[in-house]
Amino acid sequence: MRGVDGKGPDRIGAITELSMDAFKKWLREGDTMKAASNTILESLFTLTDLTAWKEGSKGTDASEHRGWAIAVNAAQYFSDILNIFNSAFPGIDYKGAFEDADRLKELLAVITSDLSDIIEKRNAANDLLMNQRFRTAGLHHTIAGTSPEDVLNIIKNTKELSGTLGDAYHDKWVAAGEAFVKSSPAFRSEEQVAAYMGMRNKIDTMKKEYDLAIAGTAEKWADEKARVSQECGYDAIEAEADMLAAENKKEVDAAWLVRPDPNTQYDAFVKWQNERIDADYIYFERQDALFERQNILREKYLVPLSEARNAEYETHEPTKKAIEAMQEEKRAWLQKAGEQAIDAILSDSSVSQEDAEKWAKGQVVTKSAMERLISTGTYKDKEDLCRDMAEFYRLTGGRLGPVIIQTTGRRRANAAYWTAEINIDNHFIKETLFHEMGHLLEKDETVRGAGQAYRDRRADSTKGIKKLSTLTGNRGYKSDEVAYTDDFWDPYVGKSYSNSVGSEVISMGIQMFSSPRKAGFLMLRDPQMFNLMIGIMESSQSEREKKQTAAFSEKVSTKQGEKANLESFYDKLSKFAKDEEKLLKHSSGLVHSIEGYGRGGRAGNGKSMVAYYYPGDPQGPGEYVQSTFFKTRQAARNFAYLYLLYIQKGLINSREEASRSTFFLADAVQKKKLPPRLKTEDMHKFIEDLK
Repeated sequence: MRGVDGKGPDRIGAITELSMDAFKKWLREGDTMKAASNTILESLFTLTDLTAWKEGSKGTDASEHRGWAIAVNAAQYFSDILNIFNSAFPGIDYKGAFEDADRLKELLAVITSDLSDIIEKRNAANDLLMNQRFRTAGLHHTIAGTSPEDVLNIIKNTKELSGTLGDAYHDKWVAAGEAFVKSSPAFRSEEQVAAYMGMRNKIDTMKKEYDLAIAGTAEKWADEKARVSQECGYDAIEAEADMLAAENKKEVDAAWLVRPDPNTQYDAFVKWQNERIDADYIYFERQDALFERQNILREKYLVPLSEARNAEYETHEPTKKAIEAMQEEKRAWLQKAGEQAIDAILSDSSVSQEDAEKWAKGQVVTKSAMERLISTGTYKDKEDLCRDMAEFYRLTGGRLGPVIIQTTGRRRANAAYWTAEINIDNHFIKETLFHEMGHLLEKDETVRGAGQAYRDRRADSTKGIKKLSTLTGNRGYKSDEVAYTDDFWDPYVGKSYSNSVGSEVISMGIQMFSSPRKAGFLMLRDPQMFNLMIGIMESSQSEREKKQTAAFSEKVSTKQGEKANLESFYDKLSKFAKDEEKLLKHSSGLVHSIEGYGRGGRAGNGKSMVAYYYPGDPQGPGEYVQSTFFKTRQAARNFAYLYLLYIQKGLINSREEASRSTFFLADAVQKKKLPPRLKTEDMHKFIEDLK
């Protein structure tokens, strides 16, 4: 563990080793309102290690025990930290005593089997701990008032609750999904499913037999061709032609070594050239004679052989057509089954089509994201996108809160449920939209926990985890992207995250309902996941979930408004900065040039560099010119214009101020963030003509 001398981030060099005794002294006598640790340690106490240390190592220095290497920032609950401190330092009278310890114990002691009640009580307990202003990273406060034994019991209850919460909801939703499937006439009966499975098995059997027959025919005629080619002399002529070609190459190489110089030995060069022409003529004549003999043998022996082989292949054609017909029938079955499943869910949805469309139109789709979707051809307009969003909203019973669809230029789409943001890619089709919106459902810990429970139960513990690039053969996955192995319908379903708080189960399951045929496939390929998805989509939100969604919506609505303001701000800035010639003319020499670089930049519409001077610096070639690089020409213009505005309005009035501000200004322009020292309400008033 390391200590800090309390003088702030500008004193990074003052970090020193902190002994356990010194740490205890800080707890007793020091100012615990200031951080005592900015460093995350390596691993976390397990409950077993902690209990063993407490019972078997009394009187010894805690720093000597291997379990003391704790990661405070990695603790799953605040009560983990409480546990660590009270067990590591029993009897210490901590500052900022934990006055509500009794209430915390009471809350955890009366936990019932009702799942909603469990969540309410656990959240209340965690909120109680939060109210003590306890910060895991800085250790700003310590907690006291509870004995180590009591804390161990509290944390044990909390951990058991956390571990069983996802399992309980998983079982609840799988059972609900199974019941819905059985009760709805829209879903196929067991007899029909059995008939489908019989058809699929028959296709698999026929395909194996067909592949074996084709392979046998190919092998048979390959052997026959090799035998006939050898017996009729075709292979011998082929070998003779190869030998002739090798001899000719050797002769040509030798001739070029003694080639006369046409500038100094013109007559000798002409003679050499004529000899080469004669030699080439003789060589090609001999080659043509061999090829003619080969053609005669081919027509007499190999062509009839090829015709007989093709005739035998034709005998397998009816089997091939029968397989294709059955595969088409299987696809049609899946399509119809999926359509009926999706229709059943939609008809039972608590959300009307009108409300779903209203919700979809109210979500934020940034201008740049919509432009990218249109340019890649995945969606023709926002109405097209909103249609799919509304369908998702109805399928999931309105469980989804606000959504922000944006683009950061990444090659792979991603989503963050804690900010409600979805970043699109160049292949953002309906399936991808459903996948990423499925991630947003994970803001509810019960949904998130149910997905993890599904994955963890199905994972083959004997095989451990493997790289996704190995499991899929797709080199596009990063080396740290790993997954549990099992008979998942897609290896990505088993993906494991290092922070242990996410999975791809919900997103991968929900995306299958973007297409009737895929929904039908999931129904038959993985009934457990299918029923889990149905259970989640069919379940109504509890009051807790509604309150959580409402609070989250309010928070994100503010963020949506900020994003809309920023988008409008940069649109306005782009219009003012579009005239590059005028911009440079009014720069008083402070902006030297805007130049493209790279393949797109040299064409004038891609990567660009702004060369500029700080106020007061000498201007001209070889002087104090600065350079900043941007992904687009317009971003470079926007930076140059904003830089000049900052100078014009007195926000930058010296070299030192420019040196401090330009990095943050460029970063804001590149990422379309709020520029430094501007307020949201003043952004639009800030932009004006350059003087």
